[in-house]
Amino acid sequence: MMGNGSIFGDLVAPSGSIVVPGASASIGTLTVTNNITLAGKLLLNLNRTNALTSSKLVSLNGSITYGGTLSVTKHRPGLAGG
Repeated sequence: MMGNGSIFGDLVAPSGSIVVPGASASIGTLTVTNNITLAGKLLLNLNRTNALTSSKLVSLNGSITYGGTLSVTKHRPGLAGG
């Protein structure tokens, strides 16, 4: 699943699936109204050069259960430790 927007209900990402808020090379937000269950791969993008922006996966009224792989990609230089 890839893109920006809202899911009205639960998001269940089984083993072997990929969830990408935004797109593979851009920042985005995916909002879920209920529970999120992640057993596959979650890809997040991070850009810290101009503004504090990063991809987001948000649960409004539920819980998030992790069990897969998190992959974070930085876009542009300028990521500083701290």
